[in-house]
Amino acid sequence: MSPKCITTPIVWIGLSISALVVSQNSYSAPLSQTALSESEKAAAEKAAEAAKDAAETQKTADSKAAEVAKASAEKAAEAAKVAAEAKKVADAKAAEMAKAAEDEKVAAQAKEVAKAAAEKGAEQKAEAEKAESAEKEKKDGSKPESAARPYDLDIVSPVQLAGSDEASKVFQKEVLPGILKSFSSNDDESSKENEAKDRGTTYLDPSELILGSDREIRAYFVSSKSSKFSNALGFSTTGGSPLSEDAALIFPDASRSNSDERSERDDKSSLRPGDFVNLGKFADLTKLDFFLIANGAEEGEDFYSTEKGSNYDGIMHAMVKSVDGSPYLLIGFSDGEKGNKRYNQLIFALDIGMDQLKTFKGLGAPEPSLATGSIIAAIALINRRRRR
Repeated sequence: MSPKCITTPIVWIGLSISALVVSQNSYSAPLSQTALSESEKAAAEKAAEAAKDAAETQKTADSKAAEVAKASAEKAAEAAKVAAEAKKVADAKAAEMAKAAEDEKVAAQAKEVAKAAAEKGAEQKAEAEKAESAEKEKKDGSKPESAARPYDLDIVSPVQLAGSDEASKVFQKEVLPGILKSFSSNDDESSKENEAKDRGTTYLDPSELILGSDREIRAYFVSSKSSKFSNALGFSTTGGSPLSEDAALIFPDASRSNSDERSERDDKSSLRPGDFVNLGKFADLTKLDFFLIANGAEEGEDFYSTEKGSNYDGIMHAMVKSVDGSPYLLIGFSDGEKGNKRYNQLIFALDIGMDQLKTFKGLGAPEPSLATGSIIAAIALINRRRRR
């Protein structure tokens, strides 16, 4: 075989190998490009997915923030509404309080006006009574009150003339005549029998005259049977003697006898039956103690009280009685004269009211005496006159 023939196949083989190499190189380039494109695509997809997730997260956050903002706005609106309601209530309350304060102020002013009017009326009444009393004194030619002041005590109020106002006119006309008649006709031993026969009479404990309600009290002079003493009468609410803190005189000289009711007033004693003194207004549970100063108008100093413990001899020198249906309390004193056991040395009546009398404590009857019978008969006569 010739060398030419050998060379040709070798060339062909070489060309074939070259073509194969070229062909392989041409095929490898697209494969690399395809692999790179898939990676980028995957990365792009992941990036897109991440962006989507981020967008969803942002959307959720925005939605949550919007909800929170809405809730906050609603709460703020509710709070504002509550605050407005609270302010409205507060304003209404303030207006109500202001009105109440104004009403209270008006009521207080009205109360002050009423009080001033009442005080003015009381002053005018007192002035009228004083003028009437002065006019009556002028007619009688003397004053009803002694200038005596035993123990340097003041009088609780001036003595007023019998019949000088409506209440005293009633006492003077309907009550006093029966009492005076009784004392004139029963001042003897038969009074003991009258006492035993009397019904509806209650003996009261002189040391337990305690008021059961607020009360205005008036004392009427009835009689004095002392043979030689010019006795003085007083009272206290803090003790049973003229030495008590609030002791005051009622009748500085109570020595007038009931036998001279129609006689003219004289220099020795201008007091007459039915003359009276307003003791004042006393509160519930006030304890009243009365005392007689023996010959007090003539500087006497011995005294006898409704509070037995205040008496130097430890003996009760007072008697207190009431009768069913009568608003008057009769109190009789003994002035301590030797051998005298009567309670008619000084007798006076308290206009105290029937409801009040029921609250006083009763007491067993003391030793009968001429005066006790007289007082019982007097009250019995009062009741008989009232029944008519």
